[in-house]
Amino acid sequence: MDKWADKLPAGPIIHDFRRSAVRNNSRAGISDKVTMEITGHKTREDDIKTAMERKEKYLQAQYGHNLGTVAPFERKKGAAR
Repeated sequence: MDKWADKLPAGPIIHDFRRSAVRNNSRAGISDKVTMEITGHKTREDDIKTAMERKEKYLQAQYGHNLGTVAPFERKKGAAR
């Protein structure tokens, strides 16, 4: 993001307005599907990624680490699934 620092205008950017529109639609009771069609979102993947990054940052600030980290683990051979 540093490479864009001197190229972006000061103040709000288009994504800020898009995010506000999504939030306002949600608060107004408009379905996620309709909101995604209006704003051009194809999936909620970016929203999920942003939410997890925010949670990570919050937990890091509160506890010094993330208590909610989920990591894959290996099953022992022959273990029931």
